[in-house]
Amino acid sequence: MDNIPPSAPTNLAFDGPAALCWDLAPEPDFEYHTVYGSTSPVLDATAIRIDYSVIPTYDISGPQIV
Repeated sequence: MDNIPPSAPTNLAFDGPAALCWDLAPEPDFEYHTVYGSTSPVLDATAIRIDYSVIPTYDISGPQIV
C-alpha cells in the first residue's frame, strides 16, 4: 500500500515563453504531476486542473485557462 503523497515539485520555472519546467520527482513510485492553473496571480481555490504530465515539463502555449 502506498499512502504517502509525493513531495511538491522543486525549482518550478518558465523555460522559454511557453513552457513550465521543474525537477524530477525523487520518489521511485512516482506516476505523474497534476498541472493546475488560475487567472489569479497566486495559486488559490480558483485554480482548476488543466492536465497531467508524466515528464517534468508542460507546454502552456494556447488557451489553457478559460
